[in-house]
Amino acid sequence: MNSEDEFEEISRFLDQESGSILTNVAQDLIQESYGTCWTSEADFFHEFGSLQSYPETSLQYEVDYAIHEQIQNGPAQMEMVHDWSSLNIPINNYSEVEMLPEGIPEVVEETENVEAAERELIPSQSNPSMDPVANPPKLPSRRFDCSDCGSSYSRKSDLTRHKKEKHSKDSLDMTEFFCPYCLDRFGRRQNCIRHLKRCDLKMSLKGKVALVTGASRGIGKGIAVEIGAEGATVYVTGRKPGQAVKLETSTTLSEVADEITKRGGKGIAVYVDHSDPEDVKKLFERIDKEQNGQLDILVNNAYSAVPFLMGNIGTKFYEFKQNPEEVWDIVNNVGLRNHYVCSTYAARLMVKNKKGLIVLIGSLGGLRHLFNVAYGVGKDAVDRLAADLAVELQGTGVNCVSVWPGEVRTEYIDVNVVQKQTGETADAFAAGEDIGYSGRAIAKLATDPDVAKYHGKIVLSTELAEKYGVRDLEGKIPQPIYLEERRNYANTINKIRTAGIKYDS
Repeated sequence: MNSEDEFEEISRFLDQESGSILTNVAQDLIQESYGTCWTSEADFFHEFGSLQSYPETSLQYEVDYAIHEQIQNGPAQMEMVHDWSSLNIPINNYSEVEMLPEGIPEVVEETENVEAAERELIPSQSNPSMDPVANPPKLPSRRFDCSDCGSSYSRKSDLTRHKKEKHSKDSLDMTEFFCPYCLDRFGRRQNCIRHLKRCDLKMSLKGKVALVTGASRGIGKGIAVEIGAEGATVYVTGRKPGQAVKLETSTTLSEVADEITKRGGKGIAVYVDHSDPEDVKKLFERIDKEQNGQLDILVNNAYSAVPFLMGNIGTKFYEFKQNPEEVWDIVNNVGLRNHYVCSTYAARLMVKNKKGLIVLIGSLGGLRHLFNVAYGVGKDAVDRLAADLAVELQGTGVNCVSVWPGEVRTEYIDVNVVQKQTGETADAFAAGEDIGYSGRAIAKLATDPDVAKYHGKIVLSTELAEKYGVRDLEGKIPQPIYLEERRNYANTINKIRTAGIKYDS
């Protein structure tokens, strides 16, 4: 028997002649105040209140209280919520309510004039004192607590109204923790984590296979975890623990894979030296074998030059102690060169399946001087790589895009820049993106049926966030430095480089 059948059966027990108490008052009260759906008679009475504990007054108080609430809101609200014309009982008089042995109330006396009963219930100028429940008793009801601020309410509708007024999407500063998928906010971290595990807007990449290179920490880790949180199987690569840069806040590659799995995807850690072409080749052979040739998303993120760049800020290209070719390889080997190699192997799998997305992580360095000559040239080349890959991937169903994050507060940046330096750069990173911000945007991009319109283009993570409603963990869209300059440059370059590309429908 389903819940509707149970409801009808209980209605007949309550009042076999009119069936109006439950259908017109108690039903609304229970659904609003208790927010539950009962599946048995016993469950109903448990949710309605212990009638045995309050044998003479429980039903009377519950119904009177509901009527009182509606009177306070005015006659119009009463008529909207309750169909008063169907009430066949003296609502203002429950003095003759008896309890059956089974604990089921029976209305003994009925009214003969429904309209008269209505007039008695609704205060008016001619009869202002006829409010039968001016002082409704305190009810033994369930409490509803706000997960954001802890406020407590006896009615679920009051809690809903409170959340809309106090914790709406326009009041992002009211709470500390924020669901990036459905935009719900939480005052406690554990409540947010609990919600993330069951958020209905997640799992849009279930059944998909992704590869994120350089994912042991930083933005690579964030991207991998967020793609995994959408339900994808995610291969993550990185150097072995003894070869990686050690930070107090660093995670191992296996820990990242475990986090992906905990978030709802399937994480697979593969130790790869991306400066070794043979290692990279074996990686794609493994994916081909284990996933039967399926690879839906490649994120080219691996980059090993951050410590070198941060340790040589201000050094001109002719002042480096290393030989010129060494500087170039340090900056661009595990970067531009590896992006090309990985994109080639990935395309061989994706083209066969006639679908896929290749993402290259670009940078403001492709627009203006940043760090040094080798870095700027390499990052500009990454954008050009995306555009030229797009030209040769026309008609294959595979799309390629260069994503520019803003300032990302990675573990390394936090320790070595935000906490140790001052000035514009440190301030920009301190107010920058969390490591998963771009990942959430890329995950949305991968499921966009119109992803082809970005084919070969530079796309700012900020623009993706604005389009897909993505927010950082504080509920904001971080604004990177030189934002308008970035937009103008990307728009101009995109028009020039993708002018001849025919986009897949």
